Amino acid sequence: MRRIPRVVNSLLFMLLTCVSGSTFGQDVKNENLPILKAKSKLYEVGVFRQSNIGSPLFFEIENTSESETAMVKQIKVSCGCLSPKLNSPTISPGETVELKVDLDTTRVLNDFHKSIFLFYTTDNSSDSEQMLKVNFKGVAVTPSQLYYPSSITLDLKTSPPASKQTVVFLGSREESLAGFKVLSMPKGIKSTIVSEAQLGLGAHVEFEVDQWPSTNLRSNIEVQFTLNGELTHSYVPILIQVN
Repeated sequence: MRRIPRVVNSLLFMLLTCVSGSTFGQDVKNENLPILKAKSKLYEVGVFRQSNIGSPLFFEIENTSESETAMVKQIKVSCGCLSPKLNSPTISPGETVELKVDLDTTRVLNDFHKSIFLFYTTDNSSDSEQMLKVNFKGVAVTPSQLYYPSSITLDLKTSPPASKQTVVFLGSREESLAGFKVLSMPKGIKSTIVSEAQLGLGAHVEFEVDQWPSTNLRSNIEVQFTLNGELTHSYVPILIQVN
């Protein structure tokens, strides 16, 4: 009987090891794949007026598995301003449940980004926890603010130039905003109303530098809108930076 050379034996062993390792690794990976999923990677929750009343937010959490049940063990938050509550800690295969989060608007101001962390186990991984991160952002304004943001900056020094900016005016979830108009602007700037005013979303207006000034320009934009039935005028400072 002819003996198989030692080199061939080594090569066969290495090949079998790689194949076995790949198969084993694939099995482990499949078992640990996350099965809970949020409907959006980043929720935009709109504009809030600061108040003592908790503003509830609602997010949908889906179990994407066809056979595994998810058991939520604990929920953590990135801020003490959030109080989460899941309507069911057990999420069956294919089921979607509601995650309610009360936001304390007195503890946030201007732009805010927050996260909620759901730690859960599954039928096939009861000894190891997986995590789902739910992200959302919004804007909180004080009762004295009649618009947001408090100023606009168009920076032409950057590469590429930030010559265009979309601004959200008002849009409180508790107040009715309608009839938004831009009445006057500095020469060389044009505006486009991207979306009309909506409760909780505000009026989205795009400002763009049409004619570049030779030096830095500071001016004001005059806007008009109806807030809770009352006609209101406001001025927004704008800065165009060229040097």
